[in-house]
Amino acid sequence: MKTLPIAVSGLRRLATNAEALRNLRERVRLRISRQALSLAFDLTHIDRVRMQAFRLAHHFVVDHPEGVDVDVLDAACLLHELGRGQEEPGENRGQASARLAEDLLRAVGLADLVWPVCETILTADTASGRKPSEPEAKLLHDAHLLDDLGAIGLWRFALSADLRGIPALYPPADPGARERDLDPAGFLLDALPTQAFALPERMMTPYAKVEAERRVAFMRTFYQQVLSEATPDSPTGSRPTSSRPTSA
Repeated sequence: MKTLPIAVSGLRRLATNAEALRNLRERVRLRISRQALSLAFDLTHIDRVRMQAFRLAHHFVVDHPEGVDVDVLDAACLLHELGRGQEEPGENRGQASARLAEDLLRAVGLADLVWPVCETILTADTASGRKPSEPEAKLLHDAHLLDDLGAIGLWRFALSADLRGIPALYPPADPGARERDLDPAGFLLDALPTQAFALPERMMTPYAKVEAERRVAFMRTFYQQVLSEATPDSPTGSRPTSSRPTSA
């Protein structure tokens, strides 16, 4: 089938799918606006992942002549959060999203994209245990993880703390874990060194790794600032002695 060039040779988009994808975007926006469990996973998250995936794709195709199917990537980015909060027993978020994605793709006339889009969503999901092999899955995987990093990543970590059942920001006695084990399930601050700071090594594409490292550098600065604000100047944290002179 004829493809259209999209800015860089190697990005393939079928002309016949343009209207169906616009319809799909509207349906996804309506559904996510109704079911979003947190601002961390709202429409702006989907928009950022989609935008970032396209940005990564432009870098990816320079060194990969097989190119990227933009229709598959576009649809997978739109649909990858569809199953969050809609999981059936035994399903993870990626499996639920793929299940719901099939119905929506068929409803808008994109039945030919069901298998590649659902496979992209499934393999890109970090909980699947599968390593992405197709370009579209690698790009979605990296774009999704990048949204966990940087300034917006910090915001999303805080917004999603309740969903993850994290009960506290940090333990006042030892915010920096100098004399305790890091506990990301118990303290939100501990999620940065144990989870976020390691994400660059999990990136599947070179440009994503570079961008991830840039964002993590910002997060490290933020982390140190939090420690400086959360840790009292006094070693014991005791109440300072008043310097007000006593009356005669």
